[in-house]
Amino acid sequence: MKLANENPNSVTLVSLVSACTGLINVRAGESIHSYAVVNGLELDVAIGTALVEMYSKCGHVEKAFKVFNLMREKNLQSWTIMISGLADNSRGNDAISLHRQGYFHRDLKPSNLLVSKGVIKIGDLGMVKEIDSNLPCTDYVTTRWYRGPEVLLFSEIYGPEVDKWAMGAIMFEMLSFGILFPGKSSADQIYKICQLIGSPTKDSWPLGIQLASNLNWKLPQMGGVNLLAVMPSA
Repeated sequence: MKLANENPNSVTLVSLVSACTGLINVRAGESIHSYAVVNGLELDVAIGTALVEMYSKCGHVEKAFKVFNLMREKNLQSWTIMISGLADNSRGNDAISLHRQGYFHRDLKPSNLLVSKGVIKIGDLGMVKEIDSNLPCTDYVTTRWYRGPEVLLFSEIYGPEVDKWAMGAIMFEMLSFGILFPGKSSADQIYKICQLIGSPTKDSWPLGIQLASNLNWKLPQMGGVNLLAVMPSA
């Protein structure tokens, strides 16, 4: 390109950085990064994300994190690559911390968890939403067995807590080889939740009572059971 008196643009640099990633050639990648800085090329989403991936894949996660923090704008791919880079480089706690700042999945289930060399990675990001995004949220998300009670009651106001609920159900399944709440419908799912952990009250979960009332649903009145009864090895 230099011989042809052509200057690379952001598209060219992204392609070059991606090639360095495939070759695990951090020196060449650093040279391209330096070229972008010296020539005043803006660290836009495309270039920044490509550099984050290159440094992460080459084992230089600190440099990846530095680039990530310098990016003025980030998209879902940027966050995902940075979180995966931290996890792949044995920085699990940092990956979790970064997740708290960015996105929640909204459809966690066993089939969306992938295991590679002892590292669990989350797949299928089609329902991902920014934590700080404007409400309301979609009121029909997550596969039924792993769906949080507020979503079962069609709430449009919820957050990362739905991921925590799903992970609890998944952990039970991993340890017991059984489904925690195998509901056949949304109403049956609510019934099974109340059957196990007890029905909500105005003191314990006033929002749930209000959501059920909005639907003209009468929640089953149950006291719940000892969790040891469903998982003796806990």
